[in-house]
Amino acid sequence: GAASNEVVVGPPSVLPFIETFDSRTSYEVPTTDYPGWTFASSETACAWYINDVLEIEEERTIATESGKGGMAFTGYGNYNDLEQDDYMTSGKISFSGVKEPILKFRYYAFTGCNSTLAVEISANGGEFEQVALLEYDGMPQEGWESFVMSMSDYKYNTDYIQVRLHAHKGTSACPVIIDNMVISELPPV
Repeated sequence: GAASNEVVVGPPSVLPFIETFDSRTSYEVPTTDYPGWTFASSETACAWYINDVLEIEEERTIATESGKGGMAFTGYGNYNDLEQDDYMTSGKISFSGVKEPILKFRYYAFTGCNSTLAVEISANGGEFEQVALLEYDGMPQEGWESFVMSMSDYKYNTDYIQVRLHAHKGTSACPVIIDNMVISELPPV
């Protein structure tokens, strides 16, 4: 298929947009689109997977943060020094009339590797713009961390957005792991 910013998944989702990456609905293969998401890669096979556990080494696994549902992760390891870019793109998410939108998700921080995770946003079908970058070589400790970002720049003149998670495998790589993504409005004070 051809690369496209448009994802045909029916009408736009409305807020709150909640994604738990429930692995029971996944085919557990990286080249198969997950409901509401599409995958693309700079290589022939995409490295994004949806599952409830990631086996890194024979005796080491990382499970979902909550212990249920699933998570999205890239199958990056230190098996080669080739660089690679992998993309996971949401369907359309309605932004008509939003007041104080925020994006939240959990990510697993690794130390001592040069993988990165960029958060990119497309408004009204336009080009994707990088709005955040997580660099794993600068993480202070390993474990689950929170990412929270205001999306108030997109509340004006935006009918819908799409979120693209752009994982980059560097020469000393680690997996990129995401769990429990939510786009919602801040509750009134």
